[in-house]
Amino acid sequence: MKKTILSTILLSGLVLSVAAPSALAEVSTKSGQGETEVNVNILEDKGHEENEGDYLGKLAIVWKPTKFDFEGSQSMNDFTLRNRHDKRDDQFIAVNDDRRETPGDTSSDYKGGTWKLSGQLGDLTALSNNKSLNATMTFIPSALQYYDIGNTKDLTPEEIKDFVPKKIDKGSPTADMDNYGLVNPFNLKAEGDEVTFMRKTSTDDEGQGKRGVFSNLGNNEIRIIDKTGNNVGLYEGQITWTVSDQL
Repeated sequence: MKKTILSTILLSGLVLSVAAPSALAEVSTKSGQGETEVNVNILEDKGHEENEGDYLGKLAIVWKPTKFDFEGSQSMNDFTLRNRHDKRDDQFIAVNDDRRETPGDTSSDYKGGTWKLSGQLGDLTALSNNKSLNATMTFIPSALQYYDIGNTKDLTPEEIKDFVPKKIDKGSPTADMDNYGLVNPFNLKAEGDEVTFMRKTSTDDEGQGKRGVFSNLGNNEIRIIDKTGNNVGLYEGQITWTVSDQL
């Protein structure tokens, strides 16, 4: 009797040890394992970025703010949030005027002229439910300073030339306001009209080669009016900056 029991126990053990490999055999040798890429993209936000060009022989926006960041708690009716961008002291907008006597001929003499710069704030929309935010941004631009765009270089094998814009020099001289106009402060309402806030009104200083100016727009806030108090969420929108030769 004891021998029979012992034999049964050993046999059961043998059966269990053989059964495990048979289950593993059902796993695909090609698709039993896979890989997924992990991409980490850490970006540097300097507060402003270069526009797309071209600049040679043109009136153009050279630098523009990257984005404005606002964050805070909801409140009934009316509340204001300040721009919290880490680089708000470097949120420059720069205009350069390289217009020539003969449009399209960059070898002709420099002409320049008057111009205006405007901004327009579009719809601020909640990502969760497409709700529009009733809001107005107020900007306190810094004093205008001269901007030197730098030199030209060949950018393509076809020897197409354009300026390679210099970085903003915070120590640049203040612009002569007899030749410029700057609205301070100025407001941009969500889904509102285009607002002109910077102008070149005279050409008296162009003989000195002063063709560009810049201002910092990082000192700003947004006022939100919502009588429902139901304004929690993430809202996104954009400002369109436009330079024009029509005053």
